[in-house]
Amino acid sequence: MKISVAVRTKFHAFQLAQQLQNRGALHKLYTSFYGKILSKDNRIGFDIPPHKVSQNLITSLLFYGFDTQNYSIFQYFGRCVAKQLRDENLIITFPMIALPILER
Repeated sequence: MKISVAVRTKFHAFQLAQQLQNRGALHKLYTSFYGKILSKDNRIGFDIPPHKVSQNLITSLLFYGFDTQNYSIFQYFGRCVAKQLRDENLIITFPMIALPILER
């Protein structure tokens, strides 16, 4: 089964993605940011291969650089994820970004 996780920030979704990876079920982690940028490193404690991570650095910059929580940024991220979906059997997503993904 191919399971993807879509989350704009970290929450507990990275732990979920890590456990799916450990069990061979993680297809893709869609996130704004997985790595080190602007003095923040949110991959500490996680071992998710880079080819299984899809980042949207524009929303990362807006979130971490300008510290904005505008609803349109959430929707933009959700639309970007929706365009990237291919052959997932299941996608786990979170409020604020879910609508464009579910519509797809």
